[in-house]
Amino acid sequence: MEFLSINNTYETISNIIDLNPSGSLVGIIGNDFCGFEYLTSLIINSIENRAYHQCVVIDSSELINLEKFSQKINSLAYSEFGEAGIFNANVSYESILLSYIDRCSKTSIKAVVLIFSNFEKLNVEQQYTLSSQFRNIREQLKVYDSSVAVHIAFMGKFSYFSLEKRCNKLGTSSVFDNLILIAKSSLEEANLIFSALYKDNLVWEKLESSFEYCNGEIDLMNSFYKYQVSHTEEKENLNNFIYNKQFIENINSSFEKLGEKHCSVLVKMLEGFEFKVHFSEFIEELYLSGFVSISKKKQQYTLKIRNWFYEIVLRKFLKDKIYHNASELLPPLSSSNKLAYSIILRIENRIKNLILTTLSKYEFVDHPLELLDVMGLIKTTESSNKNYTILGWCKHSQYKLIEVFDIKAHCALSAFLDLRDLSEILTSDIIFSKDNGKKIHEIFEGYFPQKNDLEHLLEELRRIRNPIAHNILVSENVINKLYSIEKKMFENLSLEYQ
Repeated sequence: MEFLSINNTYETISNIIDLNPSGSLVGIIGNDFCGFEYLTSLIINSIENRAYHQCVVIDSSELINLEKFSQKINSLAYSEFGEAGIFNANVSYESILLSYIDRCSKTSIKAVVLIFSNFEKLNVEQQYTLSSQFRNIREQLKVYDSSVAVHIAFMGKFSYFSLEKRCNKLGTSSVFDNLILIAKSSLEEANLIFSALYKDNLVWEKLESSFEYCNGEIDLMNSFYKYQVSHTEEKENLNNFIYNKQFIENINSSFEKLGEKHCSVLVKMLEGFEFKVHFSEFIEELYLSGFVSISKKKQQYTLKIRNWFYEIVLRKFLKDKIYHNASELLPPLSSSNKLAYSIILRIENRIKNLILTTLSKYEFVDHPLELLDVMGLIKTTESSNKNYTILGWCKHSQYKLIEVFDIKAHCALSAFLDLRDLSEILTSDIIFSKDNGKKIHEIFEGYFPQKNDLEHLLEELRRIRNPIAHNILVSENVINKLYSIEKKMFENLSLEYQ
């Protein structure tokens, strides 16, 4: 069994088609919201771009009886060849499909890819019987050296272990050539599907935080965004979506099927434990329930609660056994803070570089920051109430970081200037005698807003920076505020070249 992401699953299917000219039989297992719809669309698009290849998607409910299957294949034959009623419903699945492949061999078609979706709609006996019959079809085509390769994929929320038990009972080998378990998606995959679905209808900064909420479950994100499109506040929509009736009913249905042992494992995970396990029937049941995510390293599997959506709902279901006040819990999210901090970092670094560049015009000292010492600026530390020169403070801080605390860092001396230091430098009224008696803040005129406005902007920036530095999640409004501060801070540096 291979444990793959959606994109890797798609790439593996493509490779199987390329490397097996006589055909293949693949099982693809996933749970709710793992992204079957997206995966199917990837495969269809890939096959359509291949010359002489055909892709057919059939819901497994149409395999329940011969008549339905015959109708589906006849409909397909009519759309492809303009012929109707050529496949008799009174024969067998094998005969119907072999007849269709024979008809394809009289055309330019070289390969047919059949995807049977929602394979879980069939019971285990039906799954075994039909997958075995389709395996026979593949073997017969090999014997007859058919000019048309048949690649068959059974896709759905079905149990590998139940199917294997059936094979073992009957003394037959596994029905699949390849078996794939779908892992979580990547942000890049989410970007692809959402850009295709919604284009410019969304603010794309929201995508990564939603990806974190959903732990990369593309269909879950899709449901959330469909729900969200007509609204404005993401977090309000998030809570509404979590508690909307249909979503809760779907999860509740899965929860009611779990046994006491499953629930005890979920409670432990809600307490913060991770489970290192080997893949077993019990672990498969938990995986298929949709409440856990599963990662694999070598032959070791790690279980975690699937995502923040499910954690909130599980705590609601298990409230007698676990703390359930989700509003007091800290969600495992970082994207909004990462974005906010990246803006702050960009603003701070740009200010520091402008200060260094401006001071370097005065060739009285070895290091531009030493000029601030010449000017008479003093750094007073709040913790020790000691006074330092600006350059002395930066050197002292660099020494402590690298030599005392042994934190290996590549950092310029100016990196140790904080926002209070920057505000002190850029708004200081101290006279600088080396430049016609200018005040220090006047040296930087033309780069930044007026003194009072600059003080206000830097204070706003400092107030926003503090909670982010202490890992307190900030809202989208804070992101917008930071963009506004950045724009006002550097509007004097925007030039038009004629």
